[in-house]
Amino acid sequence: MPILTGEDTLKSVREIYSSDSEMIIAAAYWGRGALEHLGLNRNRNSIRIVLNAAHGGTNPEALAALMEAFPDRVRVNNTLHAKIYATENVALVGSSNASNAGLWFVGAGHSEASVLIEGKDAASAFQLAEQFYEEGHPATEADVNLCRERFGRAPLAATVAQGRAGLGGRPTLAEVFTGRDDVFGSLPVIIASGTPNENELEQDWSNLGGDADPEAVGQEYNGREWTYYQWNLSELYRGQLCVELYMTEGGDAELYLVQPLHQTGTGVFARRLTWLREWQLGQGWHGTRRLVQAPPDFQNIHEHLNEQDFIVGWNVIEALQ
Repeated sequence: MPILTGEDTLKSVREIYSSDSEMIIAAAYWGRGALEHLGLNRNRNSIRIVLNAAHGGTNPEALAALMEAFPDRVRVNNTLHAKIYATENVALVGSSNASNAGLWFVGAGHSEASVLIEGKDAASAFQLAEQFYEEGHPATEADVNLCRERFGRAPLAATVAQGRAGLGGRPTLAEVFTGRDDVFGSLPVIIASGTPNENELEQDWSNLGGDADPEAVGQEYNGREWTYYQWNLSELYRGQLCVELYMTEGGDAELYLVQPLHQTGTGVFARRLTWLREWQLGQGWHGTRRLVQAPPDFQNIHEHLNEQDFIVGWNVIEALQ
């Protein structure tokens, strides 16, 4: 099982492609000129490609070129981080993206490593790449625009970490919201604090019915899956993906992704969602909660924002400046 690096990796990918066997490339990120440097033939129908458009690693020009060269055979899977170049007979699996950094198109790139496998192992790699392909959606112009928006930008986790590097602290609320305003700017924001009255919560939960989520009706309330806002939340939030900004007694803030669903007699129940499921925000955003530091005067900011029935991230960003 040869282990390849540097220029040998690109040579191997070209050789696999030249076999004329059906090929799937499941490589997360694509660089400019990849189509030409890999020698991908626009007239070949036996190739399928799946990539990631959301993490900022795919050049929009590369995606547009692939879509033009291989209509209906390019898909986008925004959870993809694999690098597989495979036929059913031979496959290359490793760390190399389809870019100069990964495959050394025109000079030294990153120090990558890949293994060349054959036979049953190659068939397994091909099947996995095919699974990633099937889990994706056909690439569209919207995906190209997403690449234009994200290409070259650090993942959110890396962005907010820059401000805290070496300080041993959590990122600030301002770092999170302004560092990736493309994510948070347009999201509705719900600011919450304290705890609801347990008796009223249980009473409202037990009264759910009608058009309520079937998974909620008749089940015990689970605070890991649901949250409860004990006030009249604007109808504008209903059904939308929202950021809950929960202020702790210690003065920090917890960020949750929620979807308000059920209006009750005294409040609203919202489903908690995982950050990873809805967006790829980088390492550290894999669960439902993200801790950040709120500014010392956030109580005043909170009171100012509460004068509005409906706020979005841009309102928070403006108030923090």
